[in-house]
Amino acid sequence: MTARVLGVLLGLWLVVSVFMWPHTAAQGANAVLCGIGCMALTTVGLYFEPARYICAGLGAWIFLSTFLLASPNRATVWNNALVGIAVFVTALVAGGPDEIRRREAYGLRSTR
Repeated sequence: MTARVLGVLLGLWLVVSVFMWPHTAAQGANAVLCGIGCMALTTVGLYFEPARYICAGLGAWIFLSTFLLASPNRATVWNNALVGIAVFVTALVAGGPDEIRRREAYGLRSTR
C-alpha cells in the first residue's frame, strides 16, 4: 500500500512542479498530463492489476520525454528524470487489496 500512496504523491508532485519553476509549454503540458495519469493509474491499480503496468510504461515515458522534449532548465530535466524512474519502480511493486486477498487465499502471511 505504501507504494500506491507514493505513486499518487509522485503524480501530484509532477503536477505541482510545473508551477514551481519554468517549464517549456511542451514539458509543462507533458508533466501535468503524466502527473494526472499517474495518480489515476496508481489508484485504479489498487483494484485492477494491469493498470500498474500501464503506469510503469507512463513512468518510462516521463523519463524518456525528459530528453525528447527540449527543456532549458536543468531542474526540470533532473526532476522529471528522477520522478520517471520512481514512478516506474513504484508501479512494479506488488501490493494493494488484490495482493492481500491472494495471499490470504493461499494462507500466506504478509511480511509488513
